[in-house]
Amino acid sequence: MDATPIPFTIAENQTQIITLTKSNARGTGGKLVVTKVNAKDQSVLSGIEFELRDGSNAIMDTKVTDLNGVIEFDGLTYGPYTLVETKAEGFVIEQPETLVSIIQPETQLTIENKENNRSVKLIKYNAGRTQHLQGAVFELRAQTALMDANGNWEFRKVTGLDEAALTTNQQGEIILEDLDINQYQLVEIKAPNGYVLDTTPIPFEITNTQTEAVVVEKTNQAIPVSGGGSSGPYNPGTPNTGVTPDPEKPVTPGPETPGTSVPGTVVTEPTEPEDGTDIPTDEDNGVAPPSPGVSNGDDTAPPIGDTDAPDGDSALAPPAGTDTDGSLANGNAVSQQTGSSASQGMLPKTGEESTLAFTVTGMMLMALGSLGYVYFRRRQLLQR
Repeated sequence: MDATPIPFTIAENQTQIITLTKSNARGTGGKLVVTKVNAKDQSVLSGIEFELRDGSNAIMDTKVTDLNGVIEFDGLTYGPYTLVETKAEGFVIEQPETLVSIIQPETQLTIENKENNRSVKLIKYNAGRTQHLQGAVFELRAQTALMDANGNWEFRKVTGLDEAALTTNQQGEIILEDLDINQYQLVEIKAPNGYVLDTTPIPFEITNTQTEAVVVEKTNQAIPVSGGGSSGPYNPGTPNTGVTPDPEKPVTPGPETPGTSVPGTVVTEPTEPEDGTDIPTDEDNGVAPPSPGVSNGDDTAPPIGDTDAPDGDSALAPPAGTDTDGSLANGNAVSQQTGSSASQGMLPKTGEESTLAFTVTGMMLMALGSLGYVYFRRRQLLQR
């Protein structure tokens, strides 16, 4: 700036515009102050290298940010300049060139940098992508400088990584950080419990320009449960709904317990042998078995088992199914005596034992006991 006055005079009868000239020298002594910060938390960054170039793109100076993240370029002539970022270890140079105009004694400029995020995140899903899968184990492989016979790059396992770091967590994720710049593959070597192993490689690349983690995904098919039973491997993607009945083990009913025989009930279901042939009965031969307790018309009937009939007359009860005159009633093998107070003999069911022997034995014991009591009672009376 030149503050020297420029005089001029305006005349009374002036008919033309007075033209004045003034020349200025280009300004000098300008200063550019650059501060470098981390875009994530605005912390200052040291060791970042810059070049300052003039309007003709000639390099004026090269400097590195100090511990305070600051660079100062002094003694600059006013005019346009270009600030070029050339080195940023651990950070990404997203916009290397910045245009600056020096028009005052001091110009300040702040430039942000994002960190180089050399990490990868794998997310494990079920086939429907509705469930994150825990417990899948992977192997990290890095590209080598060798090629196979087919011209494909060879990959080798990256050593030194803990298996826990390569196992999906409860969110179904694996996060690997600070990887070298290279091409990689993640290969599944153990599937989550209840899912099919899929060894198809998952490729990804780590570069010096990425500012966020590389995200890759992997899905697994569930192992089908055969037979529909509840047994099988644990499936993290399937809720537990309780115990499911096993259709392979049907319930077999136990053998039927024979029903209790009720005196006076007539059995009307004949038993057939397994070969389908009929078993001949006494009724088929015209002879009916004796029925205990059934009167044949006399007031007294001989005991069961006594085959000696007095006077040659038969003491057996009339055949079942006949009237007192000997004629058959309705042609049935077994008839019912309705309204009769006499007890009918029962035919036992298949597999059931008859209680007739026990009944006769009990009656005989009772009779013997009564006779013994009468005998001893008379004897006592006679002795008196």
